[in-house]
Amino acid sequence: MGMVAIEAQASGLPVLASEKVPAEVLVLPGMVKFLGLEKSFREWADTLMEMLPLRRQGDTVSEPQWAISSFNMEVCCSRLKEVYLGHQ
Repeated sequence: MGMVAIEAQASGLPVLASEKVPAEVLVLPGMVKFLGLEKSFREWADTLMEMLPLRRQGDTVSEPQWAISSFNMEVCCSRLKEVYLGHQ
């Protein structure tokens, strides 16, 4: 599923992923880019070099996008409660 991409974003690291990685890993727009596997090594390297300045200090979990993400623990727990307890 690409949990490494989720963890990287939470840690403030940019993510360069294959287009084969599910789009659901995109939590922080601008921090994730997807490239096709048919792209050249040079294109992958150039894209990665362009993304290096996107690195953020500290974690990014306090950002608003995380609050609505399905990877947010509160959102996840709420959805599980709905499944097990039904809509109340």
